[in-house]
Amino acid sequence: MRLRALALAGAAGAPLLVALDGPAGLRLAFVLVLLLLAPGTAALSVARPASHPEAGLVVGLSLAVAILAGQAMILLDAWSPEAATYLLALACGPPLALALARDLRLRSPA
Repeated sequence: MRLRALALAGAAGAPLLVALDGPAGLRLAFVLVLLLLAPGTAALSVARPASHPEAGLVVGLSLAVAILAGQAMILLDAWSPEAATYLLALACGPPLALALARDLRLRSPA
């Protein structure tokens, strides 16, 4: 659950800090969390909702998604790191929020 919460924080905070041109160190930290955790956590939350994702698998899958997205932008001559940040956060945010809500609902006593 902590990994999902951290990934959701990155997906929510990174685009906001990029759009507002926040402090460089804080912006870097949130963008790294977004790139290294959010895609893999979101994909594994959809593929295997009942399990808790392993950190190594999450990071590997996230890097693969980020690399493929970067290659696609280069191939299409549409390089825009800001747009990639917004689209990645937009794609990862809802599945992460749903997975985190499900985890919280399962943990709370009835």
